[in-house]
Amino acid sequence: MRSLAAILLLALFACGGPSAGSDQAAPSRADLEPTADTEWVTIEGVEFPSAMAEAPSEIVEAYVFAAKHPEVLRYMPCYCGCENPAFAHRNNYDCFVDAIDTTGETPRVDPDPMGFG
Repeated sequence: MRSLAAILLLALFACGGPSAGSDQAAPSRADLEPTADTEWVTIEGVEFPSAMAEAPSEIVEAYVFAAKHPEVLRYMPCYCGCENPAFAHRNNYDCFVDAIDTTGETPRVDPDPMGFG
């Protein structure tokens, strides 16, 4: 049940982004890159912007689930504005996970959908 709630919460976050019909100009990918001064914190084996440490536990749980369960999120479309070819997101996992370290063990969450980017 908690996993289902986490998935639904993630889907709601994804729906909150700019839509294809939005009048806003899509930012360039360079505008969305985390700055060099972004501080990171590791929570349950996932790297987050440090502000995530102050987020409600349900939000943290949803993002941890997203990072650790690509097999679920890769089947979910994302609505973060990724229909812009510059973003090249194929699914919700691409929307929320920025990178995975070379060992494949530590995912880094993309700060942009969280409003931290």
